[in-house]
Amino acid sequence: MYRNMVTSLLEHERIQTTDAKAKEVRRIAERMITLGKRGGLHARRRALRVIRRREVAAKVFDELAERYRDRAGGYTRVLKLGNRRGDAAPLSLVELVEPGAPAAQEKPAGKKAAAKKTAKAASKKAASKKAASSKIIDLKPRRSSARSKSSKNIEYQESVSAPSWMRIITYGFFGIMIGFYLLSPIWDVESNDVLNLSLCLVFAFVLWVLHIFLSLKVTLSTKGLRFGYYMISKEFQYSDILSAQVFRYQLGDYLGWGIRRGTDGSIMYNVPGDQGVAVKIVVREADQRKEYAFSARRPEVICKKIQSHLKPVSFTSPNETLKKEKALY
Repeated sequence: MYRNMVTSLLEHERIQTTDAKAKEVRRIAERMITLGKRGGLHARRRALRVIRRREVAAKVFDELAERYRDRAGGYTRVLKLGNRRGDAAPLSLVELVEPGAPAAQEKPAGKKAAAKKTAKAASKKAASKKAASSKIIDLKPRRSSARSKSSKNIEYQESVSAPSWMRIITYGFFGIMIGFYLLSPIWDVESNDVLNLSLCLVFAFVLWVLHIFLSLKVTLSTKGLRFGYYMISKEFQYSDILSAQVFRYQLGDYLGWGIRRGTDGSIMYNVPGDQGVAVKIVVREADQRKEYAFSARRPEVICKKIQSHLKPVSFTSPNETLKKEKALY
């Protein structure tokens, strides 16, 4: 939208729009005229990213650049036109100024104005000193910027969750059981309160464990890979990852969901409803070669991003090494 409005302004040298749009269009249009005055291929390419028509871009670099050659900014102006009928939105007219129009300059300050400025500065200085003397020192530690730095290092992140119907059934069943044992003393006066409370705690604990294993999070940063559940996860540096590939499995190979060991020795981190698609990685852990797999919504994207960080390893056969040694001698 702004590109079209800037193109129309530079072509017709005058457009009418709302106040907020007028301020933004004015800022972009003045930047385009500055690029036109700068000239060059790079400036022309930058201008064509915004200006939609090549003839308008040619006008900026040929006509408008010469028109405002001796003017240091302030190529446009915004005039208030009142409110629009219907929604009463404030309207403005954005137009290019004439070449001979003087730029906005500050008026020379007289003796009275200078005296007022010095008085204001002195009063501000005294007020700041008074505020500093009466200021209470805050002893609360500032929040560290480690979280913001870590968010900048994240390249890709996704979460895989169980289907909504499964979550509703799970939460609903355990919620009903907990409510039943909590409210049972109302209709059963002879019930054991200690037993009911202990059963509520058991159901709440089982629900919390199931809640952990119903969602899995995968994070790719500039340093490595992290995958797993809440409070239970695995993290590997890219230097420890040997390979990554898309892996399709059967549910019977791992006998359920959660953290399971398959028939091939790999350790699976999966959630219900992942449709049997996962990412399988081969890693170096404690000087041993291990295989891990985890559920993913976009396994191809994760594999490509992991492989882009892996360093290629070249293997040479013994015959090739003998040939190289003979060539040296």
